[in-house]
Amino acid sequence: MIRQTGTKVVPLTRELAEEFATKPPWKGERPVRDERVQMLIGKIERGLFYSPTWAVATLGKHSTRMNGQHSSLALLECGHFPAGLEATILEFEVDCEADLAELFDQFDNPQSARRMTDVLHAHAAIETGLSDCPARTLQVVLAGISLGTGRFGNDTNSERAALMHSHSPFIAFARRFSNRRHVMYQAVVAAMYLTWKRDEPRSEQFWNLVGSEEHPDSNNATRVLARFLTSEVVGRTRRGGMRWDRRAVMVKCLHAWNAYWRGGSTVLKYVPDAPIPPIV
Repeated sequence: MIRQTGTKVVPLTRELAEEFATKPPWKGERPVRDERVQMLIGKIERGLFYSPTWAVATLGKHSTRMNGQHSSLALLECGHFPAGLEATILEFEVDCEADLAELFDQFDNPQSARRMTDVLHAHAAIETGLSDCPARTLQVVLAGISLGTGRFGNDTNSERAALMHSHSPFIAFARRFSNRRHVMYQAVVAAMYLTWKRDEPRSEQFWNLVGSEEHPDSNNATRVLARFLTSEVVGRTRRGGMRWDRRAVMVKCLHAWNAYWRGGSTVLKYVPDAPIPPIV
């Protein structure tokens, strides 16, 4: 049986953080994830870390940490310990190790965690024109912006949210193509983002043609690119394999853009590690 025996609210001090960081953990506790510790340190340094809730459980004479692993480590490793915060300590008693395992599962359970889509919708709600944007569209467009800015999609939820607020005009632009499966792919959106920054009216014309495949000449750059995306990106993704990585797809899209506005032949070439082609 699990019994909650107390709740304490105490000043958050470096000594308390050290006590929790070194307290014996439940044997099934995951290894420390450095990226999570660094994320929390960043929040501490930006003044965005709030009073934590930690928990301990007692079995017989032994006290076991139930949560607080990463936050206590981050507090110890940060350059400036936050002042004026309190910690809420939840105290439990249990009768057996099975109770410990069950109690441990109640903290940071993946089923109760907020997903990326939850975070994005919370931020989209305050952006004009984005409150009804589908979750998948938001995810793909933000991943595309990240790729187009050289970040290659390795963002935290808060970083994605920041991209949403700083790039809402482009997100509103890109969502027009959300019903075109071969266009709504993150590497394609990355190329769209780069062309949109170059010239928004021309970008709209180009991507409308790629999405609709309505150009009368089957050898036109927009038609060539659409065939490539349909067969080599979307088709292969559906079958579970990718011949081209994201950077290659983005570069091929930019080659098609340049060919469309320059005229002439369309060669969707890609040389690994070569510079991204300048946009005309």
